[in-house]
Amino acid sequence: MSRTIISQKTLKVLFARSCNQCAFPGCTATIVDPKEDVVYGEVCHIEGVEPGSARHNPQRDPGTLNDGDNLILLCERHHKVVDSDLRTYTVQS
Repeated sequence: MSRTIISQKTLKVLFARSCNQCAFPGCTATIVDPKEDVVYGEVCHIEGVEPGSARHNPQRDPGTLNDGDNLILLCERHHKVVDSDLRTYTVQS
């Protein structure tokens, strides 16, 4: 499954729902700089795509890995935090 095949519709909904903010609690980092049109946020998988990736679920239908319910927008810093602390940041949290 390719990480890059996320439909335009899914991306539009994800960015709209983000209200231009990192989804990490308390973070005020913006996802897109409106003055420079630079995207600082990262589209992150809740259940990782590849075996060995953070929270990979081998039981998940591979065709749903890039669905909106498995994606979140985070700033670069919090993407790394979430993917490096799997005890704290589970699928449920």
